[in-house]
Amino acid sequence: MLSDWQTGMAAGGGWNALFWSNHDQPRAVSRFLDDGQYRDQSAKLLALVEFGLQGTPYIYQGEEIAMKNANFTAVDQYQDAESINAYQQMLSDGIDEALAIKILQQKLRENCRIPMQWDQTAHHGFTTGTPWLMPVEHDDYSVAAKIHEPNSVFAFYQELVRMRKLVPVLIEGDYQLFEPEDEAVYTYQRHLDTETIRVMANFTGQTQVRSIPHVKDVLMDNYEQPQFDGQQITLRPYEAIMMRV
Repeated sequence: MLSDWQTGMAAGGGWNALFWSNHDQPRAVSRFLDDGQYRDQSAKLLALVEFGLQGTPYIYQGEEIAMKNANFTAVDQYQDAESINAYQQMLSDGIDEALAIKILQQKLRENCRIPMQWDQTAHHGFTTGTPWLMPVEHDDYSVAAKIHEPNSVFAFYQELVRMRKLVPVLIEGDYQLFEPEDEAVYTYQRHLDTETIRVMANFTGQTQVRSIPHVKDVLMDNYEQPQFDGQQITLRPYEAIMMRV
């Protein structure tokens, strides 16, 4: 889908709006990847893939600190009519209550609407009043906790924003998809004049080994010390890398 938009917009002289999440979607880090053990790597993967594409990247509030789905545990914690109606419809269709709640935890848009986690005070510093949606579990990810960590998701986004202003191929370069049948690793290149940048992202929790061309240098990686061996790269769970080739 991403490739269709990249090539289709380029063919028509258009310009993409790049985003994973918005107020009508669950959090991408919870929807597509691992918001537990590999939470930071997963959030950084999404950021790197997005910022490597052609278009204007949008950072939905909370993505820059790896906020995850709300994971409400009861239907009365939801406020949106869509959520409540979906729950009632599932019960009418014979789905048991526990499974219906699990589906809501994964699918519903209210997952993306809990208060922005500014700090660790009441309601995460979002308001001194009562927010529309109440967080139901403690989460130690907040702006105050992460803004000064050198290896945080927040710092990773800062570096990506800086790099987009300095690397013209990320703005103007052509897009090319590699191995479209690969269901584990998403690989694409951006090319402009004599410069080629390749992005590889392992969307699985298993180690993946793939062939690569000669690597000139690594621009970004969500792990320390990329693992190269000749013309192969070993991608650890949810590892994403951007490199000049």
